Amino acid sequence: MVRQPGFSKDLKPVAASILFNVYRSSIQREAEKYLTRPSSGGSNIPSIKQLVASAGDGTNGKLIFTKYCITCHRIKEEGVKFGPELTKIGSKLSKDGLFRAIIFPDDGISYGYESSLITLNDGNQVLGIISSETDNEIELTQPGGTIVKFQKSKVKSREKSDKSVMPSLAPAMTQQELVDIVTYLSSLK
Repeated sequence: MVRQPGFSKDLKPVAASILFNVYRSSIQREAEKYLTRPSSGGSNIPSIKQLVASAGDGTNGKLIFTKYCITCHRIKEEGVKFGPELTKIGSKLSKDGLFRAIIFPDDGISYGYESSLITLNDGNQVLGIISSETDNEIELTQPGGTIVKFQKSKVKSREKSDKSVMPSLAPAMTQQELVDIVTYLSSLK
């Protein structure tokens, strides 16, 4: 979709955050032809202490959640059940913890959401969360909730990844968007 001339300017930051965080470098190189790489490591982001002290707009935060997060997270009945359920996240994490989870997704991977890299006999690689396994088959859930099944006979290797499947979205957001989404999430109790 990014290759299409009419690709929405508003979606480019989200697409860049996702495509520049994928495991396969060939996808990252292709994305560079169409998108600007977000700054890495949250270097353009103020300190968490400064972010916590900033005033946010929860109503706008809900819109930001819909823009960036709803394809992998659920709040009540809205969204996709791929990443952790966020209906009561404000009771579980402080604002400080919410900022850390968004800015540094690899630092606190929730139990049951560890990712695995599956390498197939043909060389293709797929990253996701193993949701089911039998003697003959591995079921992998990918971002967005898509489920893919692989016959074990076609799997060359699989390894646990220390990377979160959640991309680092913070560099794609403005500082105010980041503050607004945390204001919204912290209200969910």
